Amino acid sequence: MFKLITNVNPDEMSIVLCEYVKHTSPKIACAAVQYLIIIVENVKDHTHICNLLGTIFNHSDCAIRQEGYKLTAELYKIKGNAIKQYLIYLKPIQLKELEEMFVKDEVVEINVNYENINCEKWNIRLEALKDLHKLLQTNKEYTHDLLMPSIIERLNDPNNQVFLLTCDILQLLPNLNNSKIYNLLIDKLKDKKVQITDKIKETLIKLNLNTIQNVYWKSKSPEIKYHLIDLCIKLNLKQYKKNINDLMKDSNKDVRTIASEAFKKFKNLQENGDHNEKSECINNDKNSKIIESFYQK
Repeated sequence: MFKLITNVNPDEMSIVLCEYVKHTSPKIACAAVQYLIIIVENVKDHTHICNLLGTIFNHSDCAIRQEGYKLTAELYKIKGNAIKQYLIYLKPIQLKELEEMFVKDEVVEINVNYENINCEKWNIRLEALKDLHKLLQTNKEYTHDLLMPSIIERLNDPNNQVFLLTCDILQLLPNLNNSKIYNLLIDKLKDKKVQITDKIKETLIKLNLNTIQNVYWKSKSPEIKYHLIDLCIKLNLKQYKKNINDLMKDSNKDVRTIASEAFKKFKNLQENGDHNEKSECINNDKNSKIIESFYQK
């Protein structure tokens, strides 16, 4: 049922859900908490959610209180002991149960040897990156600025395992908008290995690629042009419609074919733009009512 709500900003949705947590219907309130659990890791500011924990744990409905434990456990993974300041009004038995959950979720300290990331031996580089990957999976608020020089260097790594793992690491770095990384990844789309190009595109989509330099549209590599068009389709980058139109005359058949498909798609989107925009506005207005309407059926 939660899959009914799509393409909604997590921060905006969390504010709406917090209002529904206070709903007089226990079913609707419980559904709101359940969906908060799903999206909480993608919410930037958790203050309004944390402030509701007292309300959730003091609710008369047992199911809502049980979901409160799960929500608090997710918040603990993100905020650590900082979450405890929001639990001061809970009952002793509730605090005891939460403490037991926190102990189970306690993160094992992971030590990363950052010097080894740039070691001459590929297997040592790989092991250091594996440790870094584990660290980033457990620490959502990790500061990555100092890592960038090493990460950029590894994007040029001759070893495919190291390169693929570096892409996985990039996908774990939040709010990353680095044109140098974009360009390095795009340049490697000329690779003939499907595993490599698929991973690059997956990473660029995760990083929400929004800028493609003109030089790549004029690349001599048909692979780069083909994959760029594919990315434009998947990311709906309509601003490159003219570049795609030019590639409909490319010497490579595969490039011409996918360019034609992309151009038709963007043309249809433009023709139906007014209708789609209106429908999207209506859908966004309905998002806050989906949970309520679902349970009232």
